[in-house]
Amino acid sequence: TQRINTTASPPEDLPRGQEQDKLLTPFQKWELLLKTLSNEVSSSKIQVVIRTPGFSVKHNGDEDMWEMIRMTLQYFSPEEPKGGEKSRNVTIVDFGSVIAARSYGDHRISGDSIYHYGLEARLLFGQQLLHELFAAELRETGELNSIIL
Repeated sequence: TQRINTTASPPEDLPRGQEQDKLLTPFQKWELLLKTLSNEVSSSKIQVVIRTPGFSVKHNGDEDMWEMIRMTLQYFSPEEPKGGEKSRNVTIVDFGSVIAARSYGDHRISGDSIYHYGLEARLLFGQQLLHELFAAELRETGELNSIIL
């Protein structure tokens, strides 16, 4: 089992521990997570999946969710990953962008609570996850160029 260092370096001028958590914005925490995943998870025997976030039923913070989705997609872009070559074993399931159209008003997929999406959204995530894991395996073997997904 490979241990992952979850204490990636935050900006040097911040204190460590709980004081650091109070001073970091959610975006800084998210970027720290992305940086840790890209730098510390480099084993070819492990595949990490990051799911982009969905949207609150109250729609407070929607702009923040879109920014986190954008940051994630940019950080692990297949063309030129900001995280570097080591991040190739990190797979992004862009749930947030896909579920956005079904997150508002009468079109929202309702679940067992106002905070959860319903069955259709869970099935969507499962389909996206299987597709991305299959595509990652094909990229690894070099067979992706000959198959249209």
